[in-house]
Amino acid sequence: MSTISVFATSSIDGVRYSAVATNKCGEGASVGSAIDALTPQLERESTTVVLIQNRLPDQFFTATQQTRLESLMSQWRSYRDSGVAFPVLDQAELETLIEAEVKASASRATFVAGEMKR
Repeated sequence: MSTISVFATSSIDGVRYSAVATNKCGEGASVGSAIDALTPQLERESTTVVLIQNRLPDQFFTATQQTRLESLMSQWRSYRDSGVAFPVLDQAELETLIEAEVKASASRATFVAGEMKR
């Protein structure tokens, strides 16, 4: 069984969606397009479960992490819009938080899949 988590992300163009299953990811302008981008990467299975993250903090991605990610994204947009390079240390932290959010999505999916087996 495949478990897909979908969550909204901010981008230059506004809100985009990421669909994540284990170590595979698809992105799109809508939940459906993100899932469509991910589907060809999945092994053919008869059952797929889709989780849509409500963007509330949980044990996988905390409120502190969410707040910091939002702050860094806002700063990044300001730097981008003014044509100034984003500080290297802030960029590294931003990338680390984005990766943590993707891993949290996979962990959340694994947790839910385990709950479904009970």
